[in-house]
Amino acid sequence: MPMVPKSAFENMTVDIPDIETQKKIIALDNLLEKERSFLTQLQERRNQLVNTICLKATRNKLHKTQEALNV
Repeated sequence: MPMVPKSAFENMTVDIPDIETQKKIIALDNLLEKERSFLTQLQERRNQLVNTICLKATRNKLHKTQEALNV
């Protein structure tokens, strides 16, 4: 991998957003992190709900099968 000499960056200018724009960027990043957290929680709760529904359906089917065998 070729190396880039430090001198290549000495005269480079980098635009930095004003403080208000930086604050907005941080606020947006915080909102995105909250959204990720909410989506993770939503996925976990959805999985719990699906598992609960499947478990209840399995138990109901097992119960009905046992009742049918006891008849």
